[in-house]
Amino acid sequence: MKQTHTGPLLLALFCLVFQLSFQASSAQRTTTQQTNNASAPCVFNNNAQPGAIFILTPNANNILNSAAVVGGKLNVTWSYSDTSVIPNSLTIYWAYVPTSNGLTPTQAPTPQKFHENAIATNIPGNSRSYVWQVGSLQPGNYLLRIVADDIDPQYYMAVNPGKVQCYKAGQPFPGTSMTAFAIAGNSQLVAYSDNFGPSNSGGKLMVGLACSLAWILLVL
Repeated sequence: MKQTHTGPLLLALFCLVFQLSFQASSAQRTTTQQTNNASAPCVFNNNAQPGAIFILTPNANNILNSAAVVGGKLNVTWSYSDTSVIPNSLTIYWAYVPTSNGLTPTQAPTPQKFHENAIATNIPGNSRSYVWQVGSLQPGNYLLRIVADDIDPQYYMAVNPGKVQCYKAGQPFPGTSMTAFAIAGNSQLVAYSDNFGPSNSGGKLMVGLACSLAWILLVL
C-alpha cells in the first residue's frame, strides 16, 4: 500500500507561505521606520564631526580694526577651522548686548535674537570678509553671528523643541563674536574747527578717529 504525505506537505507549504509573509511584513515595517526617522527630521550621527567659523573682526581686543560708528562702515572678517567643508552661502547677524553702566553685560543674546537682525544673506561661502554699512543702530555694545547654509543647531533646537538639525560632516557650525564691540553714535564724535587751512584735513581726521577710539575704550 502506497503511503501518502499529503498532511506534512500541506503543513510545509503553510509554513513557507507564513514565513514569506512575515519577512515581507518585517521589511515593510523597517522601511516605514527608516522613513519616519529620516523625517524626524534626522537621526543624530555622532560620527559627523562639524567644522567651525571664527570671527576675527570686529573684536574689542583689536580696536583699530573694530572702530564702528552709526552710519559708517565696518569690516567683518572670519576664518574656518581645518576640519570645515566650505559652505555654499553665509548669513551675518547682529545682536545688541545690554550692559550695566555701559560696562558689564547684563544678558547674553540668544540665537533667536541674532536671527531677528540679518546684516547680509547669501554671502558666498568662500568669502572671508564683508563690509558692513552700519545702519541706524542704538549706540552700544554688539555681537555678530555668522551662520553657514542656514545650519544653526542651537537656534533650530530653540524653535523646534525635541528635534535635532541635520548636518553633514565638516559642516561649519555658527561663529559668534568672542567679545562685544562698541558702535558709537555720531553725536558722540567731537567736531573741531579748522584753524590751519586745507592742509590740516588729515589732522582733523586723526583727531576725530582718536576721539572715537577713546569713547569705545570707555564703554568696553
